Amino acid sequence: MPLRLDSHSLTPPPDDPSRPAFTIDRNDRAYVKQYANLYWLRLVVLRKRVLQNAKGKWAESKNSPQHVPRMLDVKAGVECYIIGTVYMDMPLKPNVLEDLAREFCSVSDEVMLEDESGRVRLVGPAIERAAGTFVTGTIMAALGKELPSGDFHVTDFCYAGLPPPAPITEDPDAMNILDEDRPSEWVAIVSGLEMGDGDRTQEMRRELLVEYLLGELGGNEVCSSSLLWFAWGRSLNAFFMVDAIFPQDSEEVAKITRVILAGNSMAQPEPIDESTPSQTNGASATTTEKKPKRYGYDASVYSAKPASALDAWLEQILPSMSVDLMAGESDPVAPTMPQAKLHPAMLPLASGYEGFKSRTNPTWFQIGQANFLGTSGQPLDDIFKYLTSEDRLGVAVKTLEWSHIAPTCPDTLCAWCYPFSDRDPFILHSTPQIYFISNQPEFETQLIESRQEGGGDSIKTRIILVPKFSQTGQVVLVNSRTLEVKVVGIEV
Repeated sequence: MPLRLDSHSLTPPPDDPSRPAFTIDRNDRAYVKQYANLYWLRLVVLRKRVLQNAKGKWAESKNSPQHVPRMLDVKAGVECYIIGTVYMDMPLKPNVLEDLAREFCSVSDEVMLEDESGRVRLVGPAIERAAGTFVTGTIMAALGKELPSGDFHVTDFCYAGLPPPAPITEDPDAMNILDEDRPSEWVAIVSGLEMGDGDRTQEMRRELLVEYLLGELGGNEVCSSSLLWFAWGRSLNAFFMVDAIFPQDSEEVAKITRVILAGNSMAQPEPIDESTPSQTNGASATTTEKKPKRYGYDASVYSAKPASALDAWLEQILPSMSVDLMAGESDPVAPTMPQAKLHPAMLPLASGYEGFKSRTNPTWFQIGQANFLGTSGQPLDDIFKYLTSEDRLGVAVKTLEWSHIAPTCPDTLCAWCYPFSDRDPFILHSTPQIYFISNQPEFETQLIESRQEGGGDSIKTRIILVPKFSQTGQVVLVNSRTLEVKVVGIEV
């Protein structure tokens, strides 16, 4: 097995305005605050960039439309453009008393645009052509005229566009990080491991993943014998047909220097009934007895197996490579966005390794020459409750164009978010080189490129939808220098 490259990652400093941290301080936990501040901050910050983009797009228009700062000042019949926050008026949209786990779009949905002064309904062919793509919380400029009915007839619209690329920070601990002669560094991204689910087939698949990452599975002969031994040695009572797809050259595996576990690494414990039948002394009748519960579960049957299983799994990998662990929807952290790091006490074995880092969800970090921005998938999943489109990759690209990765927060996303009063952490102030969204139904990727204003180099961003490993057995490999992407599949 060739020597594995050292991997160095950098977390942006807390005061970096281009890559703000998703950490929570004491003031952010003051729930007496209103969410209106968050929407107002979003509009104030993104309005300038949307206005700049709108001026460049419509400067050469026939009637030279002017920007009207306040919607209430729009004059009927005069072409102009306005900027505000998109609001989808959806009759099926849930309130706090309704179920959040279904779709809420319908043919009667209406598109609204609002600012500090008021709200106006958007109509016209441009809106009709883009029906089903508008999302509450995005900041948009709309070009058109006010109709006698008070509606705004839209002929075109635009968003903030991609911000400038994120800066590359020099790492004093990594020599020649920008040296072109340095071998390419590959990063493995895995989501939805769901450790501790009790599924023996999934346990085999996860162990095969460990062997692959450690380079113990390579060529056809080695691969076949390892798989045969594993199937026989670990599963005496069952026979498994195993088909694995691995790189044939161990040198390629040695280039994988880091693993990102992007959410849902632990299986969610199954809730039990609040009460269980029990028999009274000497009586044949069955009565219902309340059992003591801890965190919503019966204390007598509650198990820490998911955390201990993940800890043991990580301990196999960490001596050989670095691991970044992000929180996810099923992991034991608060679901409120942004999600905090998993506490090190839950993973005592892994936390003892220098190469282990627990990260927030979402998170920014730098590996080699690339800035990574990743989420565990909740923002995109929530957006799709309110869209008729099935194009998840296209909407992921749109989040960069919106300059906002979670526009439905705090309206509907994950029981809302923290009531920030001084910032909106989900605004994009810079564009990452690699943007991944995990726990998705299937793997998809796209390399987008856009020109900066005033010329200069183009912005390249690799967008990756990372599938759930528990459902697909797939691991995504991305090259931090070339932005090349590969997929490794393990089928059991």
